[in-house]
Amino acid sequence: MAGFPRISAGPQLRLVEFNQQVLDNLDRIITALEDDHEEPEDAADAS
Repeated sequence: MAGFPRISAGPQLRLVEFNQQVLDNLDRIITALEDDHEEPEDAADAS
């Protein structure tokens, strides 16, 4: 592939694992934010 440096299997595998961890963390954050957002309207009025 022109323009891209060749990456050996070791660093590339670590990058894939790191990206998977980032994706898992983002998924947890998004889920938590969505769960927070779905509070009943009465709870929002009480504050």
